[in-house]
Amino acid sequence: MILEKIQKLFTFLKGNRADEQDLNTVSYWEEEAKKLFLINSLKNHDGIKYVLEIFKSEVEKINEQLLNKRQMFEDERYRLLDQRALVQKYLDLFANTENDLDKLEKTLDEELSKVK
Repeated sequence: MILEKIQKLFTFLKGNRADEQDLNTVSYWEEEAKKLFLINSLKNHDGIKYVLEIFKSEVEKINEQLLNKRQMFEDERYRLLDQRALVQKYLDLFANTENDLDKLEKTLDEELSKVK
């Protein structure tokens, strides 16, 4: 559905000789949609589910260390914070795909409503 909306927007813009910036924006949305669909389909794979569970437990373990270890050197604390941020980045990549697709679809709906 999203890719169809993007195609409609492309068709309209090309037919009305839109400027390059508008076409680039719609092209960017198309690439984003394709990436989000790919990530969304990957997260349903058993291997990816397993890796995501490992990442979640790693974040929990780091959080416990940060909370419970009172005497910690500053460099060790920063190392744990960096490690947690890196792992969380990948968890977020998979966690937000549906929300990101919804936002993109709303944006497309808004743009299509302007051209009708």
